Amino acid sequence: MGTNKNETLIHPKEPLDADKYLTELNDQQLSELLYSVLVAADSTMDGPRRDIGNSARKYTSGNDVGGSAAMYELMSHTLQELPAGYYQLFEIDTMIASATSVITQLAVNFLKESFMIESHRIASAEGTYTQERLRFRPLSLWIMVVSLIVLSLLALSVISQFTPSVSQDPCLLASNAAILAQSPSIDTILAPLGECRTSQILYELSGHRLSTDFDGSKFQIRAREILLADENFIRKPKRKHRSWMPMTARTYFVIAIFTLPLVTIIALEVAYRQSIESNGFAVQDMFWALYGTQYSSALIVLAIASIFNSLDFTITTFSIFSFMRARAISSYQGITNNPMREVTPIALCKALRRGHIGLSSSILAALLGSVLSIIVSNLWAEELFTTNINFNTQLKNTWKLDWTDSAVNDGGAATLLNDVRLNKTETRDSATWDDLVFPSFDTIFAPSNGHEILKLGGSNQKFNFSIEVPSLRPRLLCHPATVRDRGESTAGGAVWTTITAIDPLPVDCRVGDGNQVRNVSFKATGDKTDGLVGLFFDLDIGVLVSKQCSPCKTNPDSARPDNPMGCPSIGVFFAERPFVCAQVVQQVQVGMKFASPIGPNGEIFYRRSSLTSAPTPFESTARNLTRDDSGLDLFPYRIQPHFDKNITNSISDDPADPFFRYILSGTTGVSRDDLTKNPDQLIDVVNGLYTKFMVQVMDSSIFRTPIVASTQTKEQNEKQSVNGTISREESRLIMNYTPKLILQILLGAMMILGLTAYIMIDLKGTLPRSPHSIASSMALFAGSELCANHIPEDAEWMNKQQLDQVFQGYTFALGWWSRSATEADSRSIDSLLDAPVADERFGIDVGTPERLGFEAKGNRGGRLWGKWSAL
Repeated sequence: MGTNKNETLIHPKEPLDADKYLTELNDQQLSELLYSVLVAADSTMDGPRRDIGNSARKYTSGNDVGGSAAMYELMSHTLQELPAGYYQLFEIDTMIASATSVITQLAVNFLKESFMIESHRIASAEGTYTQERLRFRPLSLWIMVVSLIVLSLLALSVISQFTPSVSQDPCLLASNAAILAQSPSIDTILAPLGECRTSQILYELSGHRLSTDFDGSKFQIRAREILLADENFIRKPKRKHRSWMPMTARTYFVIAIFTLPLVTIIALEVAYRQSIESNGFAVQDMFWALYGTQYSSALIVLAIASIFNSLDFTITTFSIFSFMRARAISSYQGITNNPMREVTPIALCKALRRGHIGLSSSILAALLGSVLSIIVSNLWAEELFTTNINFNTQLKNTWKLDWTDSAVNDGGAATLLNDVRLNKTETRDSATWDDLVFPSFDTIFAPSNGHEILKLGGSNQKFNFSIEVPSLRPRLLCHPATVRDRGESTAGGAVWTTITAIDPLPVDCRVGDGNQVRNVSFKATGDKTDGLVGLFFDLDIGVLVSKQCSPCKTNPDSARPDNPMGCPSIGVFFAERPFVCAQVVQQVQVGMKFASPIGPNGEIFYRRSSLTSAPTPFESTARNLTRDDSGLDLFPYRIQPHFDKNITNSISDDPADPFFRYILSGTTGVSRDDLTKNPDQLIDVVNGLYTKFMVQVMDSSIFRTPIVASTQTKEQNEKQSVNGTISREESRLIMNYTPKLILQILLGAMMILGLTAYIMIDLKGTLPRSPHSIASSMALFAGSELCANHIPEDAEWMNKQQLDQVFQGYTFALGWWSRSATEADSRSIDSLLDAPVADERFGIDVGTPERLGFEAKGNRGGRLWGKWSAL
């Protein structure tokens, strides 16, 4: 939710009219304008309302003050107690309130319709709108803040305690060789240990204390012998001649490396499909569920990324030794190269440039693993879903079309319409909509699992229902009748006009013996000056029905027996134009959508106010109902008595009967001239009022018959059963497709790249031990030609670029090298007894060795022993 302040131009609904522009309009001028409106309205009004308790014509009759009729007509609509009539206006407070209300509304509408102009002025505006916005999750935010603070403190601690202790970067093998060349005491100890395990090197060094020594120009590591309290306490390790394999390169770890991403890919796909099929995952607490799934997913990808980082560390570390084991290579690819000291993108570029596919694959796999946590952060989301549950329900009532007492009982429909028109009450919240009448529903149950629906009941939560029900719809089918006769008479100084209309009966309308009656006739009498403004009455087949107003009289009595089925039953006169109408009751399937709670036993609480959208009738299902098996669908209901008795108390000189007075007056009244000129509009408004009345009748007990389930057959119950859907909106946990797909692609790529790196970087048979310690890496150079003859003085102070220049033109390899006899002369008898001089040493040196690698086919034992082994 947000608030936005802006400026907008105010435009009128009509173009600018210079004649309507008012400058400095004062109160008196406005009053004159409003009075002129009332005077103009007098010509279209016939005096105050006739539907209240006493006539007001005498208050305006002979009154030459213009605007009186219009003013009192409008004021009458503000009165509530109609029986008291205009006498209420003798109360000064009532008069003031009524007049103020009329003048205020008149002024507002008058100015709005007539004097709104285009000003192009700018006005400030403020609006409230709903918008999807990006927001922080507090828990995640604080976890990140705390983690960053801890990382900063740890970094400061490391930086503050760091002090330079070596002459150059110890990550380079060349730096270790340069320091070893200046450290003869270390070289003597490590010379015979090139092929030994780490435990053996530790044993050999256990009697020495090592320290760095800097005399101003020379940097070395010095070994000093120390006396041990109990030399027998240190257990001498057994010599092993098999190559060393790091844990991350062993079979079980490699299987885990490639199995975990594959399982994750499959799990992602299964979870996503389940999410789609189930419209997400329902959870009790969305807050903790969202955090839980996001963090657990993040931990899984973190574990995968950590495993691949471990594999990358192993492969990157071993890559130099693997390259030198395969062939002799230059220094910048071997002893002066260490991808671990490079920034990852730079290391990747260098590996690609040098054609190291295995190393490139390993670095790229680790790089992809580092972005997994970014992608997984958007894997899960909260979304509002609409879940649907199918249900059945039985109709509680069927329709009874035998309205046998239609002339005397309308269920209060006409009175209700009259009260609504006079603002005395609102239309009751019934099971109707416009021209449709809906049946009542029974309790609901699910076809497969009723408990699923009952679990929803008993709470105040509203659910959205969608159901299709058979509904009633009244219709009035009208057509023009023929004027057979017209006559005039004079009585009391007034000229009266009588018009007789006739219309042939339908074929299915059978009246009298031998169907002798072939036509329906009716006549109307009215003041010639009024022109028979509007008359609505029931027809009697075989009897000439007459009606007149001024005063309104009906002959014959509407309480006589109904007409036969299949016959027209309504006559209409308006402006000397006759119409004959037939009443039809349709049944149509209507789709309804409404919101309602569910009772503890599955009850539906439906009212018209529950509708969430306008009901949709399916016109293809509409059919005219019949009362019996005769197939006749024209009903003879009597409508006129209810309007004549309940709508108004007619006044003697009113030219319209109560039915048409309802149409012509009120806030929704239709212009008399429009109806006179447009017969189609006349039929529409007559049909509209008839439909309003009949809908209220059909919604009463007159047309509804309760269904007793115990008396129904199985076929009847199935026929009166309807299906529907319950929908409810709930927040559900979903898996987003795009992050899921990206994760699967990245994990698949990591598997392929990791497998490529593992195959191309040969980790087996390369080294006898872990090369990460200083002693281990120096032992590979101890006793070599490189340290003895090719490393110049002060090489320990050289950086990488200088060492590359020193070793330019040399090639280096890893393997078994031949050893000269002079080595035995330079060693003591004790050291020769502990580690006899062999014909070969394992390590790194200049040139090409006798055999590459630590283990080779046919040489699993490693070195070959010579004559000096007897020592």
